[in-house]
Amino acid sequence: MERSTWTIITLMALGAGALVLALAPSSWPNPMAGIPKAARSEQIGHLEDAAAAVDRACEAGSSTAFAKATTASYRKGLSRRLDAVEATLSGQTLRAMAAGAPGYQQWFTRPVWALEAAQDHAAVAVGRADGQGAQVLVFRWDGAQFLLDHVRHASRITDQGAAQALVRELLQARQS
Repeated sequence: MERSTWTIITLMALGAGALVLALAPSSWPNPMAGIPKAARSEQIGHLEDAAAAVDRACEAGSSTAFAKATTASYRKGLSRRLDAVEATLSGQTLRAMAAGAPGYQQWFTRPVWALEAAQDHAAVAVGRADGQGAQVLVFRWDGAQFLLDHVRHASRITDQGAAQALVRELLQARQS
């Protein structure tokens, strides 16, 4: 074969490889897992960005954007809670949620009591401003971004040690 033919074949193979990597983001590992605890705090911006995406989706009343920023299990749990008050997960409900609460991103302005990551999840616990325990947010890495997976007000958590234990427990439960 001629040299130009081999060049074209090589370029096509490299392009196909790049396309596979671009379309298969699940091969990218959780950026917070496996790194030292001290370095994790530098990565908290990933979680804050994920929380901000949920807030923006709620403010816009976009069910599509909300679905892209949350896990299916989170949406299912939220739908169950909305059923209890005869509401549905709709754009109108999302806007009402945004109007009635400060949003998830605001928790990242509070002191971090715990930040853990394991396999495809990461969790953060922050002290609540009202002194009523901690707020815990759990995110799942989908290969390209973190998705909100679980939110909990942990009223019995009153210090960093208890927050770290709870966050580890929540992550272990998700890995089983």
